[in-house]
Amino acid sequence: MKIFIRILLVCSALPIMAVDCRSDVKALSEISEVQKAVIVFAGDPAVDGCGWLLNIENKLYAPVNLNAKFQVDSLTVSVKYEIQSGTWNCGWRSPGYQKIDIKEIKEF
Repeated sequence: MKIFIRILLVCSALPIMAVDCRSDVKALSEISEVQKAVIVFAGDPAVDGCGWLLNIENKLYAPVNLNAKFQVDSLTVSVKYEIQSGTWNCGWRSPGYQKIDIKEIKEF
């Protein structure tokens, strides 16, 4: 009987935990409004650099899909993006830069 009660308690708690986890994931997948950003070249990753980053409101992000056309240091752009899970760990930086998926990008 005790085992049955424990199983029942665990099973009743699982839906509550699942709802809580889903709300966190939803926050990560929201697409931003269009924002002004500056593209920054932080050195070649082959020699401990961090590659191409976006400076958005004085915070650096690591784009996972920056088109070669926009790989110009100090280029000002308008960008719409989605926060990705995980970070881009590069060089000696710890913790890494938050990854973003670019949805729209234009020269400013």
